[in-house]
Amino acid sequence: MNNSTGITIHQENNPKERTVLSPEEKRKRKRAYRREYYKNHREECLKRDAEYRKNNIEKIRKREAEYRKKNRDKMRKRDAEYYKSHREECLKRVAEYRKNHREECLKREAEYRERNRDKIRKWDAEYRNNNREKLRKYMAELRKKHREVLRKRAMEYYKKNREKLRKKAVEYRKNHREKILKREAEYRKNHREELRKKAAEYRNNHKEVCRRKNAEYQKTHREQINRRRRILRIKKKLIAENTITPEWQKVLDELDREMYLNDYRQDLLRDLGFDRRLTRHYYDHTDKYSLDPWNMVYNSNDCVETALFPEMKAATKTERPEIAQVHRIIEEELTETERNLVDLHFGDGMKLVDISQVEAAQTGKAPTVRALSMRKRRLLDKVAKHLGVKHESRWVGPKSKQHEIDERKNLDD
Repeated sequence: MNNSTGITIHQENNPKERTVLSPEEKRKRKRAYRREYYKNHREECLKRDAEYRKNNIEKIRKREAEYRKKNRDKMRKRDAEYYKSHREECLKRVAEYRKNHREECLKREAEYRERNRDKIRKWDAEYRNNNREKLRKYMAELRKKHREVLRKRAMEYYKKNREKLRKKAVEYRKNHREKILKREAEYRKNHREELRKKAAEYRNNHKEVCRRKNAEYQKTHREQINRRRRILRIKKKLIAENTITPEWQKVLDELDREMYLNDYRQDLLRDLGFDRRLTRHYYDHTDKYSLDPWNMVYNSNDCVETALFPEMKAATKTERPEIAQVHRIIEEELTETERNLVDLHFGDGMKLVDISQVEAAQTGKAPTVRALSMRKRRLLDKVAKHLGVKHESRWVGPKSKQHEIDERKNLDD
């Protein structure tokens, strides 16, 4: 007998007739049967599946690709729900799989990155912009947990690639100076207390090193220290008198920043060798014959008078009667070529190479540097003779044979 639902129900008179089920009920019964069978015969089912996949891999992949294209949204929802409810189990399975198949996972990741570089960069940029605070907290926690491991890796990498890292750092500082200075200033403003605590801990643990560094810094940076002390005195006075205002505070902060930038630029251009010589000369009293490095610096603006009378450099023109005599000798006794050499070399501070080029442009003949140096020597000798002074040159040329014979006779006598 047929029911309104389409299902036939057997009567008591006809026991041989079977019930006709709906397709949904049939599916439910098949699923229940398969689950029971899989529980009782698990190993056999796994072996059959493995053999079938080996023999029909291409067919299975095609079917999976087609099914994913048709049912992407459903698959994603199911995966998301399953991951939320079974998160720990999924992570354990992934970790075990990576341990057992490490090389395969690395190859797949490398291939995927090569194919989809632009997509990965976009995803990373979007994720970082939307989740900056979370990433900072997560990275801070990881660094605290694995601090020693990270330090070891960093030291090993630094030892292997020391020169490359230094070159990169120098290039980056040259190209991004302003950015670095701004970041340092912002970090110091936002983390003043933390930096002070760290500095106090370091001083307590490394007292001797700090004393040495402070002594060296005070020797080489006296002017900078005095300027900072003056600014601090002004601040203390204003605070004591209760006259400090936000405008004054801005002015003082700007002065501090300008002083810091000036000190930083001076340190970049500082000659460390010259600073060491200064400290040795002024503070190392063991070396009695050390020369002042400032006196060893060559001054290209020295004139003929200073070359002949170096002991009277500091005197003025009114106190030196020899200067008028030197000018008179230059104007009366010297030739035009010698006067031009005096004007160019001692007056304008030009080198002998440049003077030879100037003469070549004027006359068409370029004298050698040796010829110009000999001309300069004769010029100084001529002026010294008229003054009654002996000119002692720094350079001593090769001696002649007659000169050696005369010296031997003097020694024999």
